[in-house]
Order: sequence, then structure tokens, then C-alpha cells
Amino acid sequence: GLRKYIRVGSNGSSGDLAADWCQIEQVIEAQDVANSGWDYNTTSSYISVSFFARSTTGYGPKFMLLSHDGTAKSWAQTFVTTTGWQRYEFNIPGHADLTFNNDTGQGLRVLIIPYYGTNYTGSTTLGEWHTVNSADYFADMSNQTAASSTYTDITGFQVEVSKQATPFEHRLYEEDLRDCQRYYFEYGVVGTTIITNSINNNPARLPMPEYPVKMRATPTLTTNNTLTEFSSGTTHVVQSFNSQANNGGGYIQLDGNTTNGVYTRFKADCEF
Repeated sequence: GLRKYIRVGSNGSSGDLAADWCQIEQVIEAQDVANSGWDYNTTSSYISVSFFARSTTGYGPKFMLLSHDGTAKSWAQTFVTTTGWQRYEFNIPGHADLTFNNDTGQGLRVLIIPYYGTNYTGSTTLGEWHTVNSADYFADMSNQTAASSTYTDITGFQVEVSKQATPFEHRLYEEDLRDCQRYYFEYGVVGTTIITNSINNNPARLPMPEYPVKMRATPTLTTNNTLTEFSSGTTHVVQSFNSQANNGGGYIQLDGNTTNGVYTRFKADCEF
């Protein structure tokens, strides 16, 4: 079965303002859509989206797709939740105006929307592709998220090239981890902190490791302000990350020379 889910909710009343919004979003890379086998410019070719959902109270959140390249298009539909888990399925045809570049940029944005305020809603027809209008994605919504202690849970989300959804594909933990590390990677942050010796002939520089997988793009690197030497406890300020690529490498420039190995930690992020 499915052991985990993502939850979006509220712990108190926030009113019902026109600019309020609440959503869960996943972005699929453009090249993954372009090479998926979906003939997305043909109305007889489909993708299917399926997932399980439940909520504190029954209501009608929205499911929506947004394309990014070319003329941005949207497709949305309502699904009605209950307090128990239910499976939902949407079958979405191609459209002549859809464009997906064969690159690592944004391709298809997949959204679950508990609430959009009236700044973003109007009268757009559901179940059809439309040119994106950020002031009118679909008809006005009732704001169930404004009440205290409300939540919506989502699990078992799957997008596939098919006219009908198939059972959820359970994958090995290491397969999911590898896919996630294409977008985000932590080194020495969780679990045992790794000790790194400085570069030969340059004791103020720490070599960076190769990443487990090639990342989507050259990542943004961050760490805590100081790194600490093993044994002596001497701290060093991180001045910069240098010569980075999307497969790792490069070095960390410290504010002074080291005399021992250094507890090294950083985060690499190239999410959308």
C-alpha cells in the first residue's frame, strides 16, 4: 500500500481575500514531456493523471495542468473529496498549440488547488485547454481552507501516457531517491558529517565531491556560515563555492588555512 502522503491545510481562519491562494505543485521537465511518447499536438493522444485524496470535509478542489513553453496553456477540472480516501482519474487529450522544448526547463506544471481567490478565477470552462489567463483559470471557488484545522491529503500521484490510468507504480526507495537527487542533494547535513582534507598546496580550499547523479542544472549551493575543523574545533567562514558544474566538483574557499580535516556540509538545489 501507500504509506505516506502530502498534506496542505490551515490551523486558523485567514478570511476569504481575493488574493488568497493555496496549492500543491510539481513541475515536470520539458524534455521528459517532449520525449515521453505523448503526441501532445494531437487530440487523439492522451495523458492520464491519477491520485488518491481525502479532506477534513467534503468539498471541490481543482486539479490543473499548466504548460510553459510557447503559448502557455491550462487545463483544469474539479474533483469532490470526502473524509475517506478516494482515487481520482483525469484523461487529458493533446492540443495543437501545446509546446514542450527538448531542454531541462519547465515543461508541465501539475497542480492540486484547494483554493484560489477571485483574483485568479472567473468563468473559464473546465475540462478544456485554454490559453493561460492568470485572472481567470476557472470559475470562483468556495474557500474551505479558511476554516481552522482543515486539511487535504494527497498520495499515489501518477502521470502517464495513456488514455486510461493504470495502477500506481510502486518503485524502490533508491530509485525515487536518485530521481530526487537530480534536483536537490545534501552532503553531510543529515546523519554523519563528513570530514574533508584540504586541497594539496592550498589549505584554505576544500574539494567538492561528485554528485550522486547529474543534476538538472548547475545548482545553488548553501551551507551554514562556518565549517569546523576536526579535533581542534577551529571554525572557518565559507567565502565562496567555485568551479561548480551540474555533476559536482569544484571547491569551497574558506577564510583561512586549515591544519586538520574539516567537517563538510552543504546543500545543492536546482529545483524549479
